[in-house]
Amino acid sequence: MPEITIPINGRNVTFKATGGTGYRYKAQFGREFIADAIELDNFRQSARTTKKKVNGKMVETTEYDFTKYSLDFLYNILWVLAKTADDSIPSPQAWLDSFDSFPVMEIMNKVAPIIQQNMKVDIKNG
Repeated sequence: MPEITIPINGRNVTFKATGGTGYRYKAQFGREFIADAIELDNFRQSARTTKKKVNGKMVETTEYDFTKYSLDFLYNILWVLAKTADDSIPSPQAWLDSFDSFPVMEIMNKVAPIIQQNMKVDIKNG
């Protein structure tokens, strides 16, 4: 089962995807996990990478168009992946409030591969 542990505000948080992740997502949020994962992929593909000069150095930055998307699905996906890894995680609001800051895009970019891996269709012929 795909999983990743990421340090957030000095504590390690594990994110995990299993066969039951979509069911847990639907039960918690009343939305389809796959539909929101596709929305996430569309959101990530809409990102623009630009180069800017910062303190005399060229730095690459990624800019997202937040005017077309609500961030709710990002927080929801991250919560369900954390909850799948650790059932003791509290409600989404309480969990997010437990962090001083929550760099959602940085975390999402690290977690995206386990979402993609979980959504692969695995066809096995005898």
